[in-house]
Amino acid sequence: MIVDIYRCKKKEGLYLFVARGRDTSELPEELLKQIGKLHLCMSMNLAQRTELARISSAVVEENINVHGFYLQMPPKPSEDLTSQLVEKNPYLNG
Repeated sequence: MIVDIYRCKKKEGLYLFVARGRDTSELPEELLKQIGKLHLCMSMNLAQRTELARISSAVVEENINVHGFYLQMPPKPSEDLTSQLVEKNPYLNG
């Protein structure tokens, strides 16, 4: 499945995944109100990736098939800090 990935302007780190070419105006009105203006970041073939940055591509594809979209929430502050520490510490970053 090829998906379009949109960055949500209302909240940093919030991304919306939809099937490629899907008209985002057809998404639930309540969702669109909460996420605000969308900016297309990229398109991606999920079949070529088993894992994305924070979730498996199978979960994203299943949500798109069932709900018509997948909404990736921003990381919790503690998750973000932990990943930054691991990246910067040579003893933790094997």
